[in-house]
Formats: sequence, structure tokens, C-alpha cells
Amino acid sequence: MDLKLAGKTISLIPVEEKWLDELFSFSADPLVWQHLPFEIYTKEEMQNWFRCTLEEAAAGKILPFLLQLNETGEILGSTRIYEWDRYHKRAEIGYTWINPKYFGTKINTEAKLLLLDYGFNTLRLNRIQFRIDERNIRSQKAIVKLGVCREAILRNYKFRRDGSVGNVFLYSIIKEEWPAVESLLKGQLK
Repeated sequence: MDLKLAGKTISLIPVEEKWLDELFSFSADPLVWQHLPFEIYTKEEMQNWFRCTLEEAAAGKILPFLLQLNETGEILGSTRIYEWDRYHKRAEIGYTWINPKYFGTKINTEAKLLLLDYGFNTLRLNRIQFRIDERNIRSQKAIVKLGVCREAILRNYKFRRDGSVGNVFLYSIIKEEWPAVESLLKGQLK
């Protein structure tokens, strides 16, 4: 996949092996993986993540990206479009992991804007959703700032890495809401 989504501060670029060492440089921080279903603490785990990501992309299951700072070229993390249902024109955005030094910045907001814009305006999706673990307060606050609707609580939805059973909040944007959400996001990035 050679797709690049360019924004003002960051670009979403293809996942390439040449960036793995840079991703690995901050993957040892447990904050990165606190609410994700996987962890990457070793070079072997990073290679496995890379291999699986490329396999899923080649199978058309996901659209994976790396977040790159435009000014310096620094790699900040990864995100993806997944659960892409071409017939029903819906997808999910997630599996986002970012260098903790960029937590609380506008980096994730701009990444979501780029993905949502691509999803609604290029892929012509009718719906984009997000699933967030009930314990992930930081992501819940961030997603609410995007103007996204919380639809449901998916009770006992998944096992967490620690073995506990977790509830998940389901959020979505539908195509009719996209113009207002887009305007809100662009305003937040000024």
C-alpha cells in the first residue's frame, strides 16, 4: 500500500520495515500498550507485528498507517482502518498507538481527521465506528472531543490481557454527521 494521507502537522504513511527501529524506540513504555490487546516489548514482537500487519493489509482486511511528523520525519506511532465491510460501507478506526510524549497533543486528533476524511470522502463509507475499553478514560475523553456519538456499552465484550472480562463503549459517526464533525475537528486543529 503506497497510500499517504497528508495533514498540516502529520502525515499517515505506509507501514514500512525501515521505520521499525524508530517505532521500537518508544514501544518499551508500558503506557503505549495499557489498553491495547497486544504489546510490543522485543524486536521479535515488533517483527511479528509488522509481518501480521502486512499480511492483513495484503488480504484487504486493514488499511494500516504510521504517523509521521511532517517537520522532522519522526515516526510517532501507528493506526489503522479495519473491520472494513465494503458491502455495507462501514469500517472501524483503531489499534492506535502513539509515543507517550505526544499524549495530550493534537497529533491523534489530526490522525483521526485524516482517517475520517479518507473513510467518508474516498471510501464513501456510511459509518465509521470506534470501540474503547471502559478503563481507557484518556481515549474516551479524546473521542468525545471529536464529536462522536456514544451508541452502546458492549457488556462482557472481551478478555483483556490481564484475563479480566471487559466492557467496551461503542462510538460512531455516520455520513450525515461527517460535515459537522469535520468542521469541529478542523476548528480544534487551528
